[in-house]
Amino acid sequence: MNMDSYQKMLTAVQAFHDKHRFKETGGEEMTYRIALMARNWRNCECVTKGKSKEQLAEECADLFILLVGTAIARF
Repeated sequence: MNMDSYQKMLTAVQAFHDKHRFKETGGEEMTYRIALMARNWRNCECVTKGKSKEQLAEECADLFILLVGTAIARF
């Protein structure tokens, strides 16, 4: 991933947080974010359930976006 695409991703995640007012509505609360990551981690069970690579890629992307959002919320 080059720096331009990384910056675009950070900007998009920050815009999502801003649009949905995560700071004001508790969406950046760490306990909540960790619970979301745990739920999404369980969704990655598609590895053992014989699901497609596309479904696995989508679940991993969701988890990565949550991780980036958590880093944004933390700092």
